[in-house]
Amino acid sequence: MTTTRTDAVTLDTLLADFPLPALEPGQTPTQVWGYFETVDDDGDATWHERASEGADPSTVYAEVSGYLAGLEAADVWFDDDELVGDPEDDDEADVPESPLDERFSSLSIGDFGAEELTGRFLLLVISTDADGEPARDVYSPELSDEEVLGLLRLAQLRLTEQLAWDVPSPQATALSEPPQLVPLTSLFPGWEFETVDDVANVTAVWALIETIDDEGTVTWVQRESDGLALGELLSLIAVRVTGTEERLLADWGLSDLLAAEEEAGGADLSVVPGSLEDDSDDRDDAVLLADGAFADAEDTVEGSAEDELDDELDEFAPLDDRFEALQVAGLPAGAVARRALLLVLAEEDGASPRFALYGAAPEEELDYPYIDDIEELGLLRSQERRLRLDLAW
Repeated sequence: MTTTRTDAVTLDTLLADFPLPALEPGQTPTQVWGYFETVDDDGDATWHERASEGADPSTVYAEVSGYLAGLEAADVWFDDDELVGDPEDDDEADVPESPLDERFSSLSIGDFGAEELTGRFLLLVISTDADGEPARDVYSPELSDEEVLGLLRLAQLRLTEQLAWDVPSPQATALSEPPQLVPLTSLFPGWEFETVDDVANVTAVWALIETIDDEGTVTWVQRESDGLALGELLSLIAVRVTGTEERLLADWGLSDLLAAEEEAGGADLSVVPGSLEDDSDDRDDAVLLADGAFADAEDTVEGSAEDELDDELDEFAPLDDRFEALQVAGLPAGAVARRALLLVLAEEDGASPRFALYGAAPEEELDYPYIDDIEELGLLRSQERRLRLDLAW
C-alpha cells in the first residue's frame, strides 16, 4: 500500500479506459477518494490511495464508515443447504456505463507514473445534486464484496489514525514488585453479587475493578484467574462487546419509537420498563425489550415476565467457595475496590455457561447494576484493544 504522489492528472483522463455507471443528471462532483491497484513492469501489484485536491478527510471518513456499516449489515454467511441467490429473482435493471464525463475534469489526483492501472479500484465520489443536496457514489469494478469490505475497513483505520485527537498519554507507574496472589473473594469483603447456578463448576474469572486509594485517586484495573487463556478472554470480551452494542442500539431505537408513539398519543412511557426514559437502568428489562417486548408492553409490566426478572434480581449473595479457590493479583497498596464487573466461565452438564456479575462496595450505596451499559462498553472495548495487540500475529 502506498500514498506516494506524482504529477496530477484529471480523473476523466486517468479513468478514460474504464466504463463506469454514469452520474445522475445535475450532479456535480466536488471531491473523490479511492484505492487503486497498479502493476509494474515485473507484474507486481500495488494498491495506492488517492484523493482529489481539497478532499476533506472527515467527510471521506464519514462516508466510508457509513458505507461500510451498510455492507457489514448485509454481509451474511449461509448454511450449506441454503440457496444463495437466484438469477431469476434479480429484478435490478442494468445501469448503463460510459467513461467518466467532463464533469470530472475539474478533479485531479496523483498519477501513477510508469505503473499501469489494472482496472481494479474503489472510488468514492462525493457530489451535490441539482438541488444542492449532498450525493455520493461508489465504484468498485472487478472487486469482490470481500475485497471492498477489506479496503473500506483499511481506509477507516487509516483515516482514524489521521484524524485522531491529540489526547495526553497516561503516565505509566512501574510496580516495585509483582503483586502477590490473593483469593478473588478477598478483594470484595462484604460484597454481594448475583448468584451463579449451584451446579455450575466455576473454572475462571476475569474482573474489571474500580479502585480508590488513600489519596482519593480512582483507577480501573483488570484481574484474571489462572486457567484463562488470552485467546479465550478476547473471544469472551468481543462477544460481550457485540451484545452490549446491540443492546444499546436497540434501546436507542426503542426510545425513538416510544417518543413517536407518545407524540401520537398512543404510548405511556411510564408503563414501559427499561426504555431510555426510565431512570432505573435495569439491564434485564432492556434485554427483554430488545427482544421485542414493546408490542406487549402492558402485558409485560403486569404479567409474569417482570415478576421472574424481579426474582432473579433479588438473588444476591457473597461469592461462595467456588470463587475462594480462584487466585488473582492483589490490588495496589493502599487501594480498595469500589465497583466491579466479573465475567465468569463455568462448566455445567457438558456446557460452558458464562455469567456477568455486577457488584459494589456496600458503603457506596449505589444502585444496581452499578456500571451502566455505556461505561461498560468503553471499558470492554479498551480491554479488547489491549488483547488484540497482545495476540496480534
